[in-house]
Amino acid sequence: MNFNEIAILLFLILAFVSSVFAVFTLKRKQFAIISFISYFVFTYLTYQQNEEYLFPIILFVLGILLLTFEIFIPGFGVFGVSGIVLCLYSLFVVKNLIPYFAIAGFIAFLLCFVLMKFGYSANLFNHLILNNTLTNDAGFNSNIVRNDLIDKIGITKSPLRPFGKIEIDGEIFDATTDGEFIDIGKKVKVSKLKNSVLKVKIWEE
Repeated sequence: MNFNEIAILLFLILAFVSSVFAVFTLKRKQFAIISFISYFVFTYLTYQQNEEYLFPIILFVLGILLLTFEIFIPGFGVFGVSGIVLCLYSLFVVKNLIPYFAIAGFIAFLLCFVLMKFGYSANLFNHLILNNTLTNDAGFNSNIVRNDLIDKIGITKSPLRPFGKIEIDGEIFDATTDGEFIDIGKKVKVSKLKNSVLKVKIWEE
C-alpha cells in the first residue's frame, strides 16, 4: 500500500469509529463533526486516486448517514432501507475499495460490541460515554454506591444508547441497559448496580 492508500484506510476507520461514538455516547456533536470531516477527507483522497470514484463514494457516505439517522427513529423504515441500497450500490461500483470498507467496518463492529457489552464493566469508556461536568452539588452521584436504589423507578434524562443518565428522587446517576435503546423522558426500573453504574430496564406500569 502506498501513502495515499494508507491515508484512505485510516480516515475511513476514523469516520466509522467516530460515527459509532456519535451514536452511542453523549458527546455526539463532537464525534459527528469528526466523522463528517473524516468522510470528507476520505472522499477527497479517493477522488484523487480515481476520479470515477467520486459519485459512488458520495452515495456511500450518504448511505451511512441515512443508516445513522435511522437509529434515532423507531422501527426500520425508509431511511434504513435507502441507506443499505446506497451502500450496496456503491460497493458494487467501487469493488477495489471493498477491502477498505471491510477493515473499517470490522473495527467499527468490534467497537460497537465492546461498547454494548464491556464498556462500563471494564471502565474503558467513562470519559467518552458520560458527560463528566456534573458535580455532586448539582445532584450528580456517579461514584456513590447506593444499593438502596435497586428496584427504584427513575426517569431518563438523556437517551440510553445504551449508556446515559437517569434521575431518581431528584438525583442524577449514570445508567446503562442490557443493550436496548431507551428515549429521553421514559420511566425505567433499576435492576442492579455494577461499578457505580445502574443497570436499568424500561418500566411499564
